[in-house]
Amino acid sequence: MSRVEGLRWQSWPSAEGIQLLTALLHRDSGVARAAWQVFRTAWDPDDTEGDEFRLLPLLADRLSLLDPGEPFLARAQGVRRQLTVRMMMRLDELDSVLTTLDHVGVDGVVLKGPALALTVYDHVGQRLSTDLDVLVRPSEFERV
Repeated sequence: MSRVEGLRWQSWPSAEGIQLLTALLHRDSGVARAAWQVFRTAWDPDDTEGDEFRLLPLLADRLSLLDPGEPFLARAQGVRRQLTVRMMMRLDELDSVLTTLDHVGVDGVVLKGPALALTVYDHVGQRLSTDLDVLVRPSEFERV
């Protein structure tokens, strides 16, 4: 059930998710550290999936500042390295797509994951992307 009437999906994080987001985003490192400790006591890192997995690269960076002695830090850093390699491969594919579009004279706009990874995050490994979203004019779709 959503907190917003009429929405059919859960659009708000769980109580645990709020603790994780607080640990990742709060400006006060003391508040963030306390939120991490609350989250960490109830969290099973071997059962990480979905949104939590997607946040592991950010968590690696934040934990290195908040709690460098955290036993999970090395694993989070390993996930960040793995996702960095995956994202670099994805960006290489994107370069090929954009080169092809340029070759046939079609303008494209990169959307979502790759665009965010290149412009918003500190490094590409912080933003996982499993696909490439490139917007082209509908009139160019058949040519593409």
